[in-house]
Amino acid sequence: ILANGDNANLGPLALGIANNYISSLIPKRTEIKLDPKVLETYVGKYQPNPSSVMSVMREGNRLWLESNNDRRELLAESEATFFTSTDPRLTFTFIKDEKGSAAYLSLIVEGREVGRARKIE
Repeated sequence: ILANGDNANLGPLALGIANNYISSLIPKRTEIKLDPKVLETYVGKYQPNPSSVMSVMREGNRLWLESNNDRRELLAESEATFFTSTDPRLTFTFIKDEKGSAAYLSLIVEGREVGRARKIE
């Protein structure tokens, strides 16, 4: 895929084309609705490394992740597992501590954890 620009985001287009030819390549994800009280427990700031902070925000019945001027909606697949509509290969999992509070946000790509951010507030 070619683009006439240095800021083109071709990932979603490439995934869509791949899904048409190899439908088993992209997992089928099903969104469920969660109680806003559950979503509220995930709201806060998460730090994947010392120089970066991500924000998780709730707007009504929707959960959003913002990082480096990139904002994406997190769609619930279970009470603690979320995905995005733009790249269904990504899984975001909230990991709770012994008190039941969200302590970490884990990024899983195709079944493998590739990053973990600690909740800092």
